[in-house]
Amino acid sequence: MGLLAELKDKKIVVLGAGLTGLSCVRFLHAQGLFFTVNDSRVMPFVNEERQAEFLLNYPNVNLVTACWHKDVISAADIIIASPGIDLVATGVSDFIRSDCQVMGDVELFCQINNQRINPISLVAVTGSNGKSTVVSLLAYLAEVLGINAGLAGNIGQPIIDSLMLD
Repeated sequence: MGLLAELKDKKIVVLGAGLTGLSCVRFLHAQGLFFTVNDSRVMPFVNEERQAEFLLNYPNVNLVTACWHKDVISAADIIIASPGIDLVATGVSDFIRSDCQVMGDVELFCQINNQRINPISLVAVTGSNGKSTVVSLLAYLAEVLGINAGLAGNIGQPIIDSLMLD
């Protein structure tokens, strides 16, 4: 059974409604999955118009704002946490059950991509310093060499959006 099939019966929570969180929302919604988005900010969107757009485009998504909601988080089977959220410093980790699977968008992407018939080839760069410079150089070299490549992750588009392109 693939990950997407497994997700259909799980209580999924997306933590954070920023760029990464919204990319996860688009992907999960496109898969027909039901989930909740929890953001600690009272207004996680740029303005009220964007919030109204979110509610219009995703009427079946439960949006919980203004705090990290203990009941929402503790009920989750799977949490997809945005990379900017420190689960320990925010106290979120205190609400997470021991049997809950916690992942980021990159892990979700990798698990789904690895199950595809034609997985997207990728080069991942990690470390403390110089990642943006290195990946920008690699993208430039790919362009010069005529290789179809794109930047995704913390630079370029969110990685999950790569799954929506084909």
